[in-house]
Amino acid sequence: KCPKDKAWVEERGCNSFLRRTFKAHNPQEALVKKIAELYNTILFNEEDKEEFQMKIKSRDEDVESYNRELNRIQAEVLAGEESKRRILLRYIRAVKASVSLGEPGSEEYRNE
Repeated sequence: KCPKDKAWVEERGCNSFLRRTFKAHNPQEALVKKIAELYNTILFNEEDKEEFQMKIKSRDEDVESYNRELNRIQAEVLAGEESKRRILLRYIRAVKASVSLGEPGSEEYRNE
């Protein structure tokens, strides 16, 4: 009823098909054939849709797997960094303690 719908119908050639069909000797046969073609198209589209949904589901599972692996790697890297940071802090504290006690290797010992 609206111009947009009329334009859509014209683009698809529905009106020209209906005119030819009703001018034909046996319009029912042509209509049944067209309905069968449309039904076939719908079935193929549904199969394609299911196939795409399966692919999307598979890719979602892959993404989840990659995210788990990435989180595991990040946790390992953070643990390694934390370990190195603690070792470095222990070393710094040991050097400061040796300097304050005047042990060999301290600043006073080096100056002599």
